[in-house]
Amino acid sequence: MKQETFLFQNIIQQLVLGFNMIINKPFKKIIKFTEYHNGKKTDLFKIWFLDNSTQVRTSDNKIVLSSKIMEKKI
Repeated sequence: MKQETFLFQNIIQQLVLGFNMIINKPFKKIIKFTEYHNGKKTDLFKIWFLDNSTQVRTSDNKIVLSSKIMEKKI
């Protein structure tokens, strides 16, 4: 039940932001921001996943940056 709730929230959030990209794991939040570089406009999306990893993607679903929290092994 909890997984279905996250998937439903993900679909709603994607519709609100107005983009159509396939994200294959449940996420907490997406923020859309625009970057201007040499007069060129690029829409980027920062995505926080449930496992505390993050990704930055372009509007055509290319991953620009990703990070993952790693546990320190002693």
